[in-house]
Amino acid sequence: MKIYPEIKFDNFAKQVEKGLVGGISLKYVADGKEVKNFESNQIVILMQSRNGEISTTQKIEIFKFTFTEFVSQGKNGEVDGAVIVSNKKTFRQSGFFGRIKNWFKEATEQSYILGWLKNGTLFIGDPPPSLLNPGDFAKMLHEYNIKYWELDILRIEESNFFGKWGFMIGSAILIFPFPLFVAISNSNIGRKRDEAAKAAIAAKQKTTFDNIAGIDEAKAEVLEILDFIKFSEEFARYGARTPKGFLFVGPPGCGKTLLAKALAEEAKIPFKAVVPSEFVTVWRASGATSVRAVFQEVRNMAKANGTAAILFIDEIDSLGSRGIDSQWEDKEDSRTITQVLTEMDGFQPNEKIFVIGATNRPEVMDPAIRRPGRFDREIIVPFPDLKGRKEILSVHCRNKPLSPETDLEKVAELTPLGFSRADLANVANEASIRAVRLKKRSIEIDDFEMAIEKVLVGSERKSTIMREEDKIRAAYHEMGHGIMMKFAGCGGFPQKISIIPTTKGVGGFTKAPQKEDKYYYTKKDFLTRIKVLFGGRAAEEIIYGSDEISTGAKEDLQQVTKIVEEMICDFGMASDILGPRTLGLIEGSPYLGKTFRKRNYSEKTAKDVDSAIREILTNCYNETKKILEDYRQYLEKSAQELKKKETLNGEEMETILKEIKEPLGALSLFLL
Repeated sequence: MKIYPEIKFDNFAKQVEKGLVGGISLKYVADGKEVKNFESNQIVILMQSRNGEISTTQKIEIFKFTFTEFVSQGKNGEVDGAVIVSNKKTFRQSGFFGRIKNWFKEATEQSYILGWLKNGTLFIGDPPPSLLNPGDFAKMLHEYNIKYWELDILRIEESNFFGKWGFMIGSAILIFPFPLFVAISNSNIGRKRDEAAKAAIAAKQKTTFDNIAGIDEAKAEVLEILDFIKFSEEFARYGARTPKGFLFVGPPGCGKTLLAKALAEEAKIPFKAVVPSEFVTVWRASGATSVRAVFQEVRNMAKANGTAAILFIDEIDSLGSRGIDSQWEDKEDSRTITQVLTEMDGFQPNEKIFVIGATNRPEVMDPAIRRPGRFDREIIVPFPDLKGRKEILSVHCRNKPLSPETDLEKVAELTPLGFSRADLANVANEASIRAVRLKKRSIEIDDFEMAIEKVLVGSERKSTIMREEDKIRAAYHEMGHGIMMKFAGCGGFPQKISIIPTTKGVGGFTKAPQKEDKYYYTKKDFLTRIKVLFGGRAAEEIIYGSDEISTGAKEDLQQVTKIVEEMICDFGMASDILGPRTLGLIEGSPYLGKTFRKRNYSEKTAKDVDSAIREILTNCYNETKKILEDYRQYLEKSAQELKKKETLNGEEMETILKEIKEPLGALSLFLL
């Protein structure tokens, strides 16, 4: 390793803070020699200043953090500073072969976080996950008061042809053109094969609006697009500009792609579907070229057929989420999306090219993409309601032999609000598979019930052997939930309680009684929900004591905390303390269920919020314990029965209750 002027780490940190450092590189060392990163936990940091001078720090011990560990340390206020190192730019020494090697490295160079704790510990951490919005990551750093800087990866290559890498790089240059030619040729051949395969599949699987149900409003708006395509002259006669871009927005699996295919089929016009990953490859500048080729292909399709044509771009947010001003900008992605926008702006008035984009993350998309003139309309494709779920099940059960007693409306009632079209299709398929395995002549209602459970919590793992003490503890826990569903105001006993572990990691579950879809919730509804969730933990405390509470209530506690936070911060349900107001800004992706709250209130208000949360949770927990203590005899007997049978339904729970003579206080509560 080449020798450079040596500085202390403190001096390095000060130069970073002053903005004097342009790029850095880490070298793992042992016995004065450079080694691989898994062979040592000591490093030196090579630093290039803005004036081009290179220096190195003294040997330092470093620890490795995962991104989760980094966030945890930051949340606890332990992180003093962090450097986000990426290959957005490069610092190279002169030399032709050094530049060639750097070019090869650009495709594989990994970003990382180099940070130091307040106690002086130096660590290297994984970069933020790709699903995390870079803007959200920056806000998180500000929220945790972490000082951070962005630096580039420093690459130092020898320029001497006869140096260590001269022969290898020279050989690579000599043989490079041939594999490049083969790779590009194979890529083109593979793309043509893929397109031919897609066309063959599409020809067999015709999608029409008859195959789409449960999203009537979205379907009506798409039918309006059909009118734009078929009767464009009529709209032009009235001076109306025909929209050319449409953005389908909604949760995954709700039918966005299906709507686009049905539109093309009904309009009898060419349809081409692409995903952003088809635009971007390891070859530089190929994204924009691919975009031009795709748009030209769609134009040719429309011209050849003498009709309009549709270009469908699925998951468009993966390109459009990175704006031109983003500090985490990927130049290749930026060129690609810019080319898409240029093509859309370049449509001639007589060109009947319609672009449909689909996304489940509209909040991260650049406003330049969503503006009118590019994507003129946003069509929301939501989760289906109860009526919609029944219609979707009817579509997917058209060719299935249902028994006369199977009522699809009842099946729809068994599914929760939030089940997507894809979930319902999976339920219908799983019910069919179960009927076949059991050699039934038709599909019965219990097949659908088991299919819904399988989609929600996974298959039963009956082969798992649980200890007797774990089984009875799980029985007390789940019966705690079940009793609270009956006596806290949920409308009756649960449909089913099980203590059989499932393939999705659930140790047991309690299925709530059937209820209609509800879109407005009162404070009483939330408090009832909290008491039901507290039922498992409270039952364990009553039976085993406060020192023997298990980890089984972890998810219950997470849910009650989230519910109370929403009550106070989103719905103003603690107005006697905080006033009728909302607290915090919600950011993230609601369609994917990934949101976080950004604080916009004072420390005093934060203490009031904590106090209100604690008061509500404490009162609900005490009320839950009181109800379960009144019904302790019922809790113990029903838990023993559940341990014995492993599953109980509502009717069996009611039978057990009738066999028990409850105390007067509990009986009066039951009569209420």
